[in-house]
Amino acid sequence: MQKPKFFIPIQQWLSPKGRISRLQYFVYGLILAAVFMGVFLGLIIGDELKIDEEGHVATLFDFGINAALQLALIYTLFCLASKRLHDLSWPAWLALLLIIDIPVDLAADLARLYMTLPEGAETTVKIIDGLVKIASLGIGLNLTFRPGDKGANKHGPDPLRPPPAPIDVF
Repeated sequence: MQKPKFFIPIQQWLSPKGRISRLQYFVYGLILAAVFMGVFLGLIIGDELKIDEEGHVATLFDFGINAALQLALIYTLFCLASKRLHDLSWPAWLALLLIIDIPVDLAADLARLYMTLPEGAETTVKIIDGLVKIASLGIGLNLTFRPGDKGANKHGPDPLRPPPAPIDVF
């Protein structure tokens, strides 16, 4: 029997098709977080990305840098979550629930650059943002700890039990 492959090629990693195991999801998620946090911290320390005292981007240029990085993060997270959802035989669109807080944060940052929110609105935005983050955390924990389908499903072979290698007779 063929051993399962833990590491997958980058072009397969950046595709929402297929299945990955819980451990792959967890490890690839950590790698993704480390890469993006390293890039963000490098930009902030290098003074390329300016953040105000409240933790929001300071200028429109900084917003553009932040938005470009976050869009790349959204796509890679979507691909990773889609593969894990496929392992559970769930539809990939549920991955949108996991990443919805990123565009919400971007929209709030853009609004703060151009207008002053009324007192009550800022509190409401923070409450909604907190609830969205809690829902995302719940989905992320579910994807990390819920076992996938045993055997093949419509999205591909079981990542833990790949099909046997073909036997050459001659």
